[in-house]
Amino acid sequence: DYKGIAAILDLDLLVKQPLVEAERMHILGLLDGREGNYDSVSLTTVAGEVATTRTGTLTVPTGEVWFINSVVTTIPANCVGNWHCSLWTDRVAASVLGQPFHAAVLAPGEHRDEFSTVGGVWLITNKGVELRLPAGAVITFVMTSVPAVALVTGTLLLYGWVGKVLVE
Repeated sequence: DYKGIAAILDLDLLVKQPLVEAERMHILGLLDGREGNYDSVSLTTVAGEVATTRTGTLTVPTGEVWFINSVVTTIPANCVGNWHCSLWTDRVAASVLGQPFHAAVLAPGEHRDEFSTVGGVWLITNKGVELRLPAGAVITFVMTSVPAVALVTGTLLLYGWVGKVLVE
């Protein structure tokens, strides 16, 4: 914070931002939705339940930084869903989960939210840069059964990589 102080150099620009770029370039592991409760979460409804909301979370472990380029959610029939990021303040609903990625809940089907330089070409809600998640950040998958349903499962899969932590 440089309020009221004459600053010749922007230390954030000179020090932290190049380190974040270096974090991206050191791939220490893959996130590809194959490891339950690490980079994927599944929510299952119970047959006969009505308007029941289930949540599942993925938390970035201590000592790791994740770069996400795709979030894939599969919402089963008779359910709606969305995902939230704890880093985003929800100014509308003041949710402790963070702001939901989609303004409206997702209908049944497979949904792919991309974070890449060409992501916005495919869909307006896609973002043009990887989603950087530092240690402790939480992605929450929320799924609600609409009418009474049979036993169905929805999933959230993260795709990206684990970078080398250089910035706290």
